Amino acid sequence: MKQFTTRISGIPCICKVTSYSRAIPAILSGPWEDSDPGSPSEIEFEILTTKGKRALWLERKVTEDDEDRLKEEWEVTLLEEKYFYY
Repeated sequence: MKQFTTRISGIPCICKVTSYSRAIPAILSGPWEDSDPGSPSEIEFEILTTKGKRALWLERKVTEDDEDRLKEEWEVTLLEEKYFYY
C-alpha cells in the first residue's frame, strides 16, 4: 500500500497504510427494511522511521487522537491523488 509523511509525538515519521476501507454512508430514507446504519472508514498502518524502517517504539506512542488524525491525513492524501493536487 501507500505511505505518507507525518509526525507522532512531534517526531517526523512515515505512516505506511497496510489496510483501508472507505466509510459506507447510512441509508435513512425509504422503507425501514431498506435502511442501513452504514459504517465508518477503517485504517490499519505501520509507523516507519524517516529512513523506512519499522519503528515499534514510535507505534507504541500512537494515541487514539493520533489514529483519528492519521485516518484524516490518509483520506486527504487519497483526495489529493484523485484530483492530481500535489
